[in-house]
Amino acid sequence: MIRKFLKFFSSLSFTVMLLVSLLIITFFMTLEQVELGIWFAKKKYFESLFVWQNFGPISIPIFPGGLLIGGLLMINLIIAPFFSFKKSIDKLGIWMIHMGLIVLILGSFLIQQMAVESQLVVREGESTRFSQSRDLFELIVVKHNPGNDDQIISFPNKYLVRNNLLNHDTLPFTVKINQYFSNSELRMSPFIEKLVTSGAGRRLNVLPLPPEGALNSVNNPSAIVEILHQDAPIGTWIVSSFIDRIQIFTVKNEEYGLQLRPLRYYHPFILRLDNFTHDVYPGTTIPKNYASDVFVKHDQGDSFSYKIYMNHPLRYAGLTFYQASFGEKDTLTVLQVVKNAVWWFPYISSLIISLGLLVHVALMIRKRLKTL
Repeated sequence: MIRKFLKFFSSLSFTVMLLVSLLIITFFMTLEQVELGIWFAKKKYFESLFVWQNFGPISIPIFPGGLLIGGLLMINLIIAPFFSFKKSIDKLGIWMIHMGLIVLILGSFLIQQMAVESQLVVREGESTRFSQSRDLFELIVVKHNPGNDDQIISFPNKYLVRNNLLNHDTLPFTVKINQYFSNSELRMSPFIEKLVTSGAGRRLNVLPLPPEGALNSVNNPSAIVEILHQDAPIGTWIVSSFIDRIQIFTVKNEEYGLQLRPLRYYHPFILRLDNFTHDVYPGTTIPKNYASDVFVKHDQGDSFSYKIYMNHPLRYAGLTFYQASFGEKDTLTVLQVVKNAVWWFPYISSLIISLGLLVHVALMIRKRLKTL
């Protein structure tokens, strides 16, 4: 019984079925990304075990997702050689090709789970040591320390859930998330003072919007948060990506601040933009080339200058900096920052597959020569 089960999962027909399934979800993801955007379409079809579809108030799985298909394909590649190929030197190349495909699928999964992308924005003549997420946000509480650097306590996106209570050892109060909106719009309203009692949002109302996933779209999250001291409310604030300043309040005669901002990734070096150049095709506004001359100085003393331009990224400290965009009349650059600790998986898998093909061809030629 177990042998029949394993033989089915190792069969060529099962392989074809999985490849056809990948083709189907790729086709429908391509169609739906026009409406959902590439980020949400990828989540729905390739980063899930099943593709879910809403039918009124309920959601049901209608097709296997990319994670399930990839996992089954990996099982198929592992089992297939033991049932389909004889254990002989003539099949060494095929075994190597299967091993390379397994490494490729495993690498794709690890990259999906571990790779972190962010954006670094800097103006000419200015420096920065952090990049920030395009999709994830953090609620920060700033504790003002006179004469010293301010202390920042960060609560990342996963904690910003309705009715969640946020505590920290250094804070004498609790932050309660009354409501959180992953995308929103702020509008003037004189009728919300009872809900929002403090800060810049006392006369603002939050209008929830559906999340945007298109490549050039931006989500603007907002939250209504309440500060509780010894279970007694101190006040309620609106924090939002639209409110780009820290809102100040006082607890036990100490000054604190609240802000909702893109999640930041701090780096052990500073990056300064010395010059930005932008060339266009004659008679048009279509970019021909744009480049950033940057100066990098590590906290431990290492420093150097580098030019980042299209298809010529900077690789440093485990990060890759790509030229992504620009703004403010060519005085500001936007660099895409990618942290990918398993970047080498596709190269290793390609090498194994290439060697497997060469070995297989060489063995087939040897076998043919023996028959002549």
